[in-house]
Amino acid sequence: MRLSLEYLKAEGARIPLGYGPAWRDYEREFIVCYPLGLHLIMRWARDLRHWFMEVGYPGHYDQVTMARYVKGYQRGFDNGREIGIQEGKLRATQVLEELVEERRNTPTT
Repeated sequence: MRLSLEYLKAEGARIPLGYGPAWRDYEREFIVCYPLGLHLIMRWARDLRHWFMEVGYPGHYDQVTMARYVKGYQRGFDNGREIGIQEGKLRATQVLEELVEERRNTPTT
């Protein structure tokens, strides 16, 4: 039997005595448990690490990814606007041509 402080329990299984749930591991579908008291410290440490890595201090990779996303979004927006302007001009021209043709075909009194 392996001795470890960390204990992984499947969803719905009973947590052993003396252990408390620290967090849920969504990727492996387990609940990570630690001894009582330590489970709170581990949860807070994990939350703090998550905050530093993801929220409070985005790394270089995240900054580059976000810059590329914004650049691509802006490029797509600009392309869509240009296509919309072109199609709008084309539609306006068609409507005006239809009005002129209608005026030509109506008899004047």
